[in-house]
Amino acid sequence: MTKRHHLFTIAAALFSLTAPLAAGSGQLIGNWYETTFPGSNAREVNAEIGAPQLPVATGLIPGPHRVAVMDRPSTRGGNDADKGQTTGSGAAGARQSAEIVAKLDPLSVRGVNYYPRETPWGGMWTKTTAETFGKDMALAASLGCNTVRTFVQFGPQLEQAGLLEKDGSATPAYLDKIESLLAAAWQQGIRLILCLEFDQEWLDARWQNGLKTVVAAHRDDGRVLMWDLMNEPDDEPKWTDATRAYLKAAPALIGQVAPHHLTTIGFAYRADRLKEVGLPQVLQYHEYAGKDVFFKEGPSRVLSTFRNQRNVGGERPLIIGEFGMSTARDDRYGASPDLRDKMSASTGTEAEQAKLYEIVLAGAEQGQAAGALAWCLHDYPIRNPNESHFGLVRADGSLKPAAKILRDTFARWSAP
Repeated sequence: MTKRHHLFTIAAALFSLTAPLAAGSGQLIGNWYETTFPGSNAREVNAEIGAPQLPVATGLIPGPHRVAVMDRPSTRGGNDADKGQTTGSGAAGARQSAEIVAKLDPLSVRGVNYYPRETPWGGMWTKTTAETFGKDMALAASLGCNTVRTFVQFGPQLEQAGLLEKDGSATPAYLDKIESLLAAAWQQGIRLILCLEFDQEWLDARWQNGLKTVVAAHRDDGRVLMWDLMNEPDDEPKWTDATRAYLKAAPALIGQVAPHHLTTIGFAYRADRLKEVGLPQVLQYHEYAGKDVFFKEGPSRVLSTFRNQRNVGGERPLIIGEFGMSTARDDRYGASPDLRDKMSASTGTEAEQAKLYEIVLAGAEQGQAAGALAWCLHDYPIRNPNESHFGLVRADGSLKPAAKILRDTFARWSAP
């Protein structure tokens, strides 16, 4: 999520891992079938990239049971009107219509990481309106996404904004804001991966209160695809005793509070460190090798990393939780010229970003990953060129070439 350019220089030796740990097991209950549905925002977005008028999104048709498997589409089809609709009123009805996903099949997670364009990072929950959530989820759906990954934050800024109690618990106002995003996403047939981000000083007794109040509010809520315990904890400044203690304890607590939900950890690259804290149910890593590496090695680079991840995690489902490139060097749409001296070697042009997307998504497909999530939906109005231009959507709302690559790939992945 941050300091990606530091990851591009990691030596290949760091990927040397030991023998696999024992894979987990689970019982499959029920099923769901996947289809597409038309929506009001597809035409405008598709016109930006000269694309045919495809349906807005891929979504889920609930099966007969509360717990489901996220798989490739069934030829048996289903009722489009069921997807993203409620069976009752308000949040309770939305939860009833969304099956909890208990198993991920290959290529079933097709997504993007998300912060709002104008209010990213710290403004995600303090400044963003429900209307913005609605527009952004429709935009993600128009690109073929059925999953969005975003961040539930815990720290002093949220406490000052009245979203957290002094003991770390989420206030009703915070839960309402999270609900507004879940509702907007599910209206488009999108499930959320909610990544729990605790400031280091909050990894004391407060993290338990924060986790319990947020997770318990969605105990039986299938709009939550899985809980991501931390973003890039293997980054050296975050790999503290407090982080390790939290990662060891949090899965058991989630298991008590929401026993049917999947868990993952958004590791940047050090899968070997999972051995210190224990394995989540879904493996995740962030694919930020440098563009020169990708362009030289192609999809084989991704497949090599898959092998290393699976050496640690066994046969657990594996997702690429983040991948992408800042297009700050693009001559037409890139960052301001006065920021050129601040750009890392990993930044590129929009054409290079599209090429990188082709390579990473091809690797995910060849390696039969459970899915991939691009970083990220929007460019951001910040003066850090290494972070500002990762988006699929430019500042003016138009789509970059990589958006077509993503949408076409996800359409193929979702085909029967």
